[in-house]
Amino acid sequence: ANVGKSTLLNRLAGRSVSIVADAAGTTRDHVGATLDLGGLVVRYLDTPGLLAGATGVDAEAIGVAFEAMEAADLVLVCGDPSAEPGPGIWDRLVPACGVVRVCLRRDLGEPGWRAVPDLEVSAASGEGIDGLVRTVRDRLVPPSALADDRPWRFWEAVGGAHGGALP
Repeated sequence: ANVGKSTLLNRLAGRSVSIVADAAGTTRDHVGATLDLGGLVVRYLDTPGLLAGATGVDAEAIGVAFEAMEAADLVLVCGDPSAEPGPGIWDRLVPACGVVRVCLRRDLGEPGWRAVPDLEVSAASGEGIDGLVRTVRDRLVPPSALADDRPWRFWEAVGGAHGGALP
């Protein structure tokens, strides 16, 4: 919670989509936007943060976050230089294209994480945003598929619950 996830969504969208405040628990429900990430249009969700020991409304918000993550094709698990995502999160996430560990607020210093983050990003300065966009696009649709100029086939329910697309 309160590591810059909503600020990241606003940066990627190029406009204010999600409420940003310097207080944990500001995002209580998921906020979505359709984004063009390097030529791939995706449905991106900003979810509530995961607060350890949460109860009541905060625990309900965490339930909303996990429901969204369980339905996702790719999950960005975020922390900031001083707040590494906890190991309990990894155990519950198995989306089709995996998990990308992102250290947000990179402008505030080096991440003090035990596990090395996959990406380091600053939504405030824009540092690392291009790499994040490429990583998301490439994890969702392999570069070889994007480079193939043949028409894509789309289908329902074949190959998994989310369907798929391949040349």
